[in-house]
Amino acid sequence: MQLQYLSLLLLASLGSSAPQAAKRGNTCGGGTSAMSSSAAAPSSAVPSATASATSAPYPSSNTSALTGDIGSVNFTSVLAQVAPKSNSCTRALANETAECATASSASIPFLKSLLQYNLTTKNQVAAIVSLVAFETGEFLYDYHHFPASQPGWCTRAMMMPDNVVLYAKSLPNLPANLATLKTATNASSVSNSTLDDMCHYLTSDPVLDFGAPSWYLTSVCSPDIQSGLKTGGQTEWAAYMKLCVGVDTSLPDEAGRIPYYTAAINALP
Repeated sequence: MQLQYLSLLLLASLGSSAPQAAKRGNTCGGGTSAMSSSAAAPSSAVPSATASATSAPYPSSNTSALTGDIGSVNFTSVLAQVAPKSNSCTRALANETAECATASSASIPFLKSLLQYNLTTKNQVAAIVSLVAFETGEFLYDYHHFPASQPGWCTRAMMMPDNVVLYAKSLPNLPANLATLKTATNASSVSNSTLDDMCHYLTSDPVLDFGAPSWYLTSVCSPDIQSGLKTGGQTEWAAYMKLCVGVDTSLPDEAGRIPYYTAAINALP
């Protein structure tokens, strides 16, 4: 059964009820992968289990979606199981609290962004949720701070500046101060102040902030990677990570991503 709650009425309802996570909008940091580099929490914080995915889309449930549910599953609970540190922002330092989102505040904008990009199967949702949990230190950051700051490196996907520019270009109705992005080919073709304004714009809207990885999957990854992730399981997830995100989860330095993925698979029905 296909999801039926991508109607304009539902999206408007979600938009009006979505909690607004507080943000800051100045600097961004660097990394090494094709999409991003993480500021992740230790993998020991995430339960480890064997992943078992299914390609069946979630059922329609308009009323529950307004409270952050997918079907009969509470999405806040899913996020909390994947990112157990996200139950509160008391762990955030003084200069981090504006970026921090809890599982509760993230659930509706995150869910809405998945639906906007029609990512509705278990493996698709697990891939995106686990990516964000790992990259953001369990929703603590939406700017990249480590090892150094760099203008344009932001969003909950922690995408590199060139990709963030492409994401912003894809959005309708950009504000006047971001008009130059429409003709930009990469981050180096726009000023640092515009990159800072871009990150502020994207991270100030939780749906745009959490929507970045869904845009990347549906716009940058190859059709084969997209279809494999939609209908496959952990093997196809690993291919998505390696061939599209640019990280090899079989290597020790990236193996910490696997527990987040398995936690997401286990948290979803």
